[in-house]
Amino acid sequence: MNSAQTLWWTQARADLALFEHLRGTAKWRYQCHTLQALQMATEKIAKASFRAGTARPSRLTHLGLTKLLRRLSTVQRADQPRLARVFRVRGFRDFQQLLKRVRGLAHAIEQLPPAIAGPNRINTEYPWPDNNPSHAPAEWTFDVWDRLDSRDGREFQRFVSRAIAGFDQYADVFRSR
Repeated sequence: MNSAQTLWWTQARADLALFEHLRGTAKWRYQCHTLQALQMATEKIAKASFRAGTARPSRLTHLGLTKLLRRLSTVQRADQPRLARVFRVRGFRDFQQLLKRVRGLAHAIEQLPPAIAGPNRINTEYPWPDNNPSHAPAEWTFDVWDRLDSRDGREFQRFVSRAIAGFDQYADVFRSR
């Protein structure tokens, strides 16, 4: 792992810790902050993977998680058993199935920042619509929130946790991309 990856990974771990803290705090009622922490953690671990090569990545955006899922599904054969171990699945085919199962929630989480949602759509940071605000994120019930409590949502959270906690064990699989 190079120094840039280490920095992005460090921040991903901090954002994930904030998400887990807020999600586990019964008195915390603002879904927007909790979801924002999750979105930031996933964005940063994706950006850590993009920093594997010596060249500067082209364009870093909020849409890194689904790109990371695609990259993980096509790693070199020699790296596949290691990914299966990090993500605690029997083999690489099971890992690819896991990636397919978490894709929908990954996409939903990526859509939460205002830069992606746009000024007139539901987002975790700013009131909307922009020209005549009628909704504040702090008062909003996000659809994705309940999805996190489902079986798929818990699996997604485990995936994110393992992706971040174990990044040092697989960071180099992106070296030739």
